[in-house]
Amino acid sequence: LQFCGLILQEEPVSLSLSNLTEAGKRSARPKGVFVSQVLPSSPFEVDAEGLLLKTILEVGGYNAKPTPIDTIGDLALALAEFEDGEEISITICEMDDKKLSHFTATLDTMNWPSRLIQNLGNGQLKASNILHNGPLKLRVP
Repeated sequence: LQFCGLILQEEPVSLSLSNLTEAGKRSARPKGVFVSQVLPSSPFEVDAEGLLLKTILEVGGYNAKPTPIDTIGDLALALAEFEDGEEISITICEMDDKKLSHFTATLDTMNWPSRLIQNLGNGQLKASNILHNGPLKLRVP
């Protein structure tokens, strides 16, 4: 998922492999959506050092109750409720020490659209824009 210049994903493979116990079973999956990249000149770029490789646990705004985020789908549904120009706050968690931090950005869908990006295989990607302010609707360009 792309949101305000953040590239987000479900649990990275390297973290998934590190969650294997000695018996080969998987320990509990960490909650949240992982920040894998911060794009240059994006609304969150000034906070890039504080966001990269961390997890987004909830999103909220001035008039919005914070919404817990467990999956990419949760985040897409939460983002669809915001309007262009509205300030969005995110709560992130450090993966190692569980310390919480808060960041804010203004939703700018003209320059930084929110979109779901799917890998279709064979090097093909599909991007579906999230239309804001209402139930989740996807528009495929």
